[in-house]
Amino acid sequence: MRKICVLELFSAKRVQSFQFLRDEEVASLVVSISKSASSATPLNLSEKFMSLTANITFRAAFGRSSQEREFGLERFQEVIREGMAMLGCFSAADFFPYVGWIVDRLRGLHGRRERIIQELDSVYQRVIDDRIEKRRKETGQEDITDLLLVLERSQPESGAGGFQFSRDHIKAILMNYEILPFSAGGRSCPGMAMGLALVDLALANLLFCFDWKLPYNIEEDINMAEAPGIVTGKKAALFLSPIKYLNA
Repeated sequence: MRKICVLELFSAKRVQSFQFLRDEEVASLVVSISKSASSATPLNLSEKFMSLTANITFRAAFGRSSQEREFGLERFQEVIREGMAMLGCFSAADFFPYVGWIVDRLRGLHGRRERIIQELDSVYQRVIDDRIEKRRKETGQEDITDLLLVLERSQPESGAGGFQFSRDHIKAILMNYEILPFSAGGRSCPGMAMGLALVDLALANLLFCFDWKLPYNIEEDINMAEAPGIVTGKKAALFLSPIKYLNA
């Protein structure tokens, strides 16, 4: 599965093929920030970057923007955040497998985990159903969802080597791609090239088009407390006021 992701998502050829996605989403971000600059409105930069990353990731993996309401993808971002925070919190079952599950149930951790899994499964099922319907009507650039569906259909009835590839496996791969933290994985991060390409393009455009300052009544010492989870992030959102350059 790692090989599939490396070849179909993170290889140099595939990263280059996603350039138009990065260009479109970064251009949309600049337009959105320009509106805030015109009205002198402080901007939640943490939320903007999360949406930018989610939109590109979703379009690369699903062929859909995270802002589309048809599949409930706007809720999907919140579920991913909850899942990452839950994975980073203390679980008694990890340390005491025989009795820890009782503690997790009493703390509500088990219920939260089941709810998140059900919500993710529901979104992935809608995405898969939509992709199957689209493939009957039109052809276009394939993404990793198309590839996984091809693998499912092309396998023999008995599976490969006794292993039967199913829709549940497709959902698991897509889920793993969404919550994989930067530089995670064996030995090195297979998605580093994809991540750096986005970070470089986004930062270059934001620094070229805007000057940035702290909003009024905000101390210069920015709160750098970390939020819980498997990926390190700021606990408090970063608010900044953009100032558009005249020649940008």
